[in-house]
Amino acid sequence: MQIIVGGAEAQAMAISSEKIITSRPLTHHFIQMILNDFEIGLKHIIIYKYEDGIYYAHAVLEDHFGHVKYIDCRPSDAICLALKMDKPILAAEAVFEEIQQNYVDKVDVNSNLESNQELSNVETSQLKKMMKQAIENEDYELAASIQAELNKRLS
Repeated sequence: MQIIVGGAEAQAMAISSEKIITSRPLTHHFIQMILNDFEIGLKHIIIYKYEDGIYYAHAVLEDHFGHVKYIDCRPSDAICLALKMDKPILAAEAVFEEIQQNYVDKVDVNSNLESNQELSNVETSQLKKMMKQAIENEDYELAASIQAELNKRLS
């Protein structure tokens, strides 16, 4: 599973995974110190949803009484904290299914294009279906090519 993160988050993940000591605490180290001082443990993090190209995660916390709380957070922050605290990083099966379905849809669009070689050889009704799939898959370059072909046919 690939998750795109910003440069600062990637750097924080690298620092956490390499156990690099910084001169001042970074945000994830600060959070770790708070959790430790209040005797709250990070059980694991879980990426529980993928929707419209966005991943959603929970940090699963447990206090010393055994009470468990799911805290909503950005996956990049949760991953960083899990790396810092040597805790498991989990993903729900539904997330993998959603990612797989998006991949299959994208492959279907591309295979339709490859099998027909030229958009000019594709029926208009098929082009419209391919256009819808391309937009749903956020393949805007393909969508623009299809739209250009449809526009040619209208003029």
